[in-house]
Amino acid sequence: MFSHSKLGSHAVTIKGEEMNAKDESTVVTAADPNVLSPLGESSKGIFKHLGAAAYPFIAGIFYITGFLVTNSNLATHGIIDFEFINMHYFIASAHFLFFLICFYLFAGRSLFLGPKWLARDLERAQLFPKASFWKFLFFINSLIVVAYHLCLSTLLYTMIAIDRQVFFAIGWAPFVIFGVFYIIDITDFDVNFPKITELLKLIGMTTAIICFYATLKSGTTNTVFVVFVIMFVVGNVVLDKINRYVPSLDNFSFHSLYALTFFIIVSSAFGALIFNNIEAKFGGAKPQPVALALSEVSRRALPAPLALSADAMLEGSLNYQTATFTYLAKSSRTIRFRTEDVVLLVSTPQAVPTSVKE
Repeated sequence: MFSHSKLGSHAVTIKGEEMNAKDESTVVTAADPNVLSPLGESSKGIFKHLGAAAYPFIAGIFYITGFLVTNSNLATHGIIDFEFINMHYFIASAHFLFFLICFYLFAGRSLFLGPKWLARDLERAQLFPKASFWKFLFFINSLIVVAYHLCLSTLLYTMIAIDRQVFFAIGWAPFVIFGVFYIIDITDFDVNFPKITELLKLIGMTTAIICFYATLKSGTTNTVFVVFVIMFVVGNVVLDKINRYVPSLDNFSFHSLYALTFFIIVSSAFGALIFNNIEAKFGGAKPQPVALALSEVSRRALPAPLALSADAMLEGSLNYQTATFTYLAKSSRTIRFRTEDVVLLVSTPQAVPTSVKE
């Protein structure tokens, strides 16, 4: 226990050091205007500085994200329809946010915490006989953990947003293994038997990855996995640069520009490659088989290959619809109708999605 005199002198010393540190900080700031202030180093500080203006700022980002997702999807159908007031943008942005959440729950944790996990394991390896062997094993294990978490993030998003049948085909195996790992953690089995635990996790994760790849075919699930892998690699490079170099105004500006560019690319890739596989009833942009009854003016305006009789309906895939226009895909063509000319729209059942091997 400290005596009062020691505590008092200690407090005086700390106060003096704080004053000196403050003076030195002031000198550095004056000498080097590129040194970041706490506001530049913390996103929390930025939102605190913005105050109430942060909410419209977030809403604006949300709206712009939906704009990018929606229009990148429409571009794949050859549709150009930029509407600056469209509630579909918020729905599309919500889907993209859920996509990012699924990435963060598993793969994102490996991205941010993986280096700490590896450093901890390498430190533990020093306590084992044949430390070099265990260091190598822990390094291989860290790579397998990343691949395993990427598989989990992919399966979680695909099962919920796109194809529930993925769970019964391949999703159950990785998640059952994840449940076994959780039981090992809460029962302290890993504390009492560390070597056995590491081997079990290595075998379990490898089995889950093999099950994932063995039943996966080229499709939406594969696309989601590839996008997640690219996000992980680029994110790892960015975090490494941030941690490696001293924070400065120049570095912060470049990193912000890189992050913005990458965000635009990822959101556009999501819209072009993934969003069109989400069913319309969930707010997605998957083309929906429909039959349209058109007004007399629209029916006469159809080109000869698509000509209809007076009582016939035009069948095709509904790509997009607004209060102004309706876009229908038919015979490798995209046809735009005025929505007011669509007298009747009948939805037809969709085929069961197949994103895994039968």
